Amino acid sequence: MKEEAINSGAYGFGGPNPDLGQISFSFAGNCAVQNGTIKIPNCTQLTKTIRGIYLSVGTAPTGTSIIVDVNINSDSICFLKPTIPDGLTTGYVDEIQKPLWKHGDLLSVDIDQVGSTTSGADLVISIVFLKG
Repeated sequence: MKEEAINSGAYGFGGPNPDLGQISFSFAGNCAVQNGTIKIPNCTQLTKTIRGIYLSVGTAPTGTSIIVDVNINSDSICFLKPTIPDGLTTGYVDEIQKPLWKHGDLLSVDIDQVGSTTSGADLVISIVFLKG
């Protein structure tokens, strides 16, 4: 399973929102439990505020949910971890316990759990943030 990171713009309700940014981590193939190997630094000189974490898969997990964790400097930022429930293809969380991504901080993601019968496949984790 290959991990990749993609930086892109974000869309708000009713169209593009120039105040939001988005970074996505993609995992091609079957999902597997793993610690994030890609760590993205905030190099902007500005503090970003993470507003939401959105998940999607091409193949739904079965048996159990997919659970991920988003980290800043290896510390979890979510009290309730983002989850794709058993049998579904999307999930999100917008209650971020530690939302500040400061200049120089490293952002990464872990896959803590995958489906027990079918692991799920082609996972994308998108992190939306206020640009600063």
